[in-house]
Amino acid sequence: MGTIAITGSGSGIGAATRELMESQAVDVIGIDIQNAEIEADLGTPEGRQRAIASTLDMAGGKLDGLVTCAGVSVPFDPKLMLSINWFGTMELLEGLKDSLAKGNENSYVVAVSSNSTTITPNIPDELVNACLDRDEQTAYEVLDGLESPQDMAIAYAASKLAVARYVRMNAPSEDWAGNGIRLNAI
Repeated sequence: MGTIAITGSGSGIGAATRELMESQAVDVIGIDIQNAEIEADLGTPEGRQRAIASTLDMAGGKLDGLVTCAGVSVPFDPKLMLSINWFGTMELLEGLKDSLAKGNENSYVVAVSSNSTTITPNIPDELVNACLDRDEQTAYEVLDGLESPQDMAIAYAASKLAVARYVRMNAPSEDWAGNGIRLNAI
């Protein structure tokens, strides 16, 4: 089945996904802050770039799949939550896209979103739009204007809503579907 990368492979959903894939003879490159082949902090731009470069190196420039499970929830610093859950996911999607296009026919991506996108009230459009525009500074400024602990729930839901919207907007595009990459969110 080839080689896939899984973010958040050290625990939770990512670890369970890894175990399942390896039981089906899939070569897995784990990415996590610890206990993974690639140890990188996806909450920082440097960590994201290290994860991308190391994944490309380990995969020989060609991936057959990517599962983005890395993420944190409440209680957690809202800005760091947004950095990991959204900016970390988006940068890895974009940074590994070309290697997925070189993978086996119809490579796949599963990006983890959340039902919080539909049950959390009052998610500021400005925050989600700043995420989709890749404007970390504006996103953090919007978070600064929210009261605690509401800011944690909003940051989580906004990060996962941005993932869902990114996938909806990009999955049918030439960059993704046109290159034989199935882009999905769950």
